[in-house]
Amino acid sequence: MTNQIPFSKNYTLYLQKAMEALANNQNSQAVDFMQKALEIDEDETLLQLCISLLKDLKRPNDALQLIQKYKVSVYNSEDSLPFDLEFISLLIENGNLEEASRQIKNRQSQLKNSANQVLTHQFTYVESRMAQEKQEKRLLIIENGQTISKQPYYRQLQFMKELPYLSDYQLVSLVGKLLTNLEIHPLVKTDMLELLQERQIKQAVTVIKHSFKQTFDLMMLTNLSETNFIKEGKLLLENHLRLNEREKSQCLELLFLHVAYYYPFEKSAFKSPAAWLQAILSPGIDHHVEKFIRQAEKGLDSLMT
Repeated sequence: MTNQIPFSKNYTLYLQKAMEALANNQNSQAVDFMQKALEIDEDETLLQLCISLLKDLKRPNDALQLIQKYKVSVYNSEDSLPFDLEFISLLIENGNLEEASRQIKNRQSQLKNSANQVLTHQFTYVESRMAQEKQEKRLLIIENGQTISKQPYYRQLQFMKELPYLSDYQLVSLVGKLLTNLEIHPLVKTDMLELLQERQIKQAVTVIKHSFKQTFDLMMLTNLSETNFIKEGKLLLENHLRLNEREKSQCLELLFLHVAYYYPFEKSAFKSPAAWLQAILSPGIDHHVEKFIRQAEKGLDSLMT
C-alpha cells in the first residue's frame, strides 16, 4: 500500500485510506495518512486518535511533536481534561520528567482539591522517578569522581559541570579529597572552591597546589574576583603610564588567570600585584615570582593536552 494519493489536499481520501489501514492492522500506515489529513484539516478528534495510535506504536516523541504542531496551547494549560492527562502521560513515557512535573504543577489546584486521581497519581510517579534518577546520577558522579584524577585535564574541567548536581554533603565529601590530590589541575581546584563558596558551605578544607598546602575556613575565603590581589592589580594596571589600553587589557586577563591558578595561595606565589607586574614587564629581577609565573603558564598550557 502506498502513502501517495493522486488527489492532493483531499481530506476525505486520506481519512478513508487511514481507516482502511486501521482495519488491516497497519497502524503505522494509518498514522501516516492521518498526519496528511491533519495537514488539511486540524480536526481535534483525528488528532487525538493519531496521538493514541502513536502511543500504542511506542512513538511518544512523534506524538509530542504532533501536539507541539497542532495543540501547543496545552503547554500553558491549567486544565486536567483527558487530553491534558494524555499529554502529561506522553511526557512521562518520553522521559521528559522535568516538563511533566512543570505541567502537573500548572494544574496544582486539581492536586490540592484531590479532584483528579489520575493527575495525583502522575504527580506522585513523576516525583518518585525524578528523585530516583537524581540519586542514580549523583551516585554515578561520585563513582566517576574516584578516578577523575587519572583523566586528562580537559576531562577534569568537564567533570566540574557535574558537581553542582551533588548534595552539600556529597559535594564536600568528594571535593574534600580532590582538593588535596596533586593530579587534579590547580584551576579545577579553584572551580571546586568557588562551588563550595556558592553553596555557602560552613566547613574547613585542606588545599594543596604544588608546594603550597593549607587548611581554609570556607566562610573566611574571599571570592576569587573579589580578592585584594585582583582589586589592587586592576587599580595598578588602570594607573600604569607605560601601558596602552590594549596592553592593560592583556595584562589584566593574564593576572586573573595566574591568580586563579594559585588561588588561594596567590600572595605566597606572587608576593604582590606590583611584584607580579614587574616580573611580567621586567623579567630577570625577581626570580621567585618569575618561577611561579612559569609554573602557572606551563600548567595553563597543559589544559590544551
